[in-house]
Amino acid sequence: MDLTRNLLLVILFAGACTGKKRTCDSRIEVPAGFCATLFADDVGPVRHLAVSGSGKIYAALWRESQRTGGILVLQDTSGDGVADRREKFGAEGGSGIAIRDSLLFFATWSTVYRYTLNDGAYVPDREPERVGNRDAGNRARSAKHCRRRRRPALSERRSPVECL
Repeated sequence: MDLTRNLLLVILFAGACTGKKRTCDSRIEVPAGFCATLFADDVGPVRHLAVSGSGKIYAALWRESQRTGGILVLQDTSGDGVADRREKFGAEGGSGIAIRDSLLFFATWSTVYRYTLNDGAYVPDREPERVGNRDAGNRARSAKHCRRRRRPALSERRSPVECL
C-alpha cells in the first residue's frame, strides 16, 4: 500500500489526552507523544474534508487520470476508529467542501453546488442546487476552495459559506 497516495485521514492524538487506548500505526511517523492511526485508505485523490455533526466525513475527490471525482462519504459505525462504511456521489471533481447546518457546499472548477443533507440518509437524496459559477475566462487558478464563515449577524445577508 502506498501510504503517500492512498492515505485519507490520519488521526493524531496525544496519548495522555485520550480515554481509549489505541494501537498506533508504526508505518506513520509522528512527533514523540503523538499517535497516528489509519482511518481509511484507497480512497483516491482527496483534496479537502468536511465533518458533519453526525460524524460522517465528506471528502472532496479530485478527478485524476482514470479516476472520477465527486464526494466520498466515510463513517465509523462501530466505534473502532476505522471507516467501515463508504459511499460516493457526484461525478465532477472538486476541491472545496464545507458543511453548514444541513447544507453541504462543494466547489468544482467552475461551479459551487449546494446539497441538502438529511439526517436519515447517508448521501443526499436529490440533485444539488447550483449556487455559484466562476467566470469561464478565469480558470488559471485551481478549483475554488470553500470554507465556513464565522456565523454572520442576523442583519447580514451573506452566505454562511464562502468559496474563494
